Amino acid sequence: MTPNVDPITFFNKANELMVKNSPAAADKEMLEKIAAVNIGPGMEFDTSVLTGDVAENWKTMLTEIQLKLIKEDQKFSKKLGQWDYFGEPIGDFNTEYAYRALVALAGLGANTVEVALYPKIEQDADGNTLLNFL
Repeated sequence: MTPNVDPITFFNKANELMVKNSPAAADKEMLEKIAAVNIGPGMEFDTSVLTGDVAENWKTMLTEIQLKLIKEDQKFSKKLGQWDYFGEPIGDFNTEYAYRALVALAGLGANTVEVALYPKIEQDADGNTLLNFL
């Protein structure tokens, strides 16, 4: 989950993309919060919020976020026999930002549960952990 970019490039690219792909109305409150550090459509990221060893702090933060997202997976994951699948609100995340990020990391441009099922499996029939899963 480590982007091959530094935080300044990452957030400035996010700002640029938000100009072309307007945030949802539900994101208004979050946009107001992150605007304090110039994250938002057309803004330039405020680098003054970065302190200490920026590269190391960025790497640590990404690792911590990944661990949080793995825990969040349990909140939205549904069981179907040995299989798990992403449940609601997939495809219509509203303000479930952790879930939105988790699905994006899995590489999905997800539809809602009414029209699609995204199964995954982490163990084989004998209970052995499979490799390379999110």
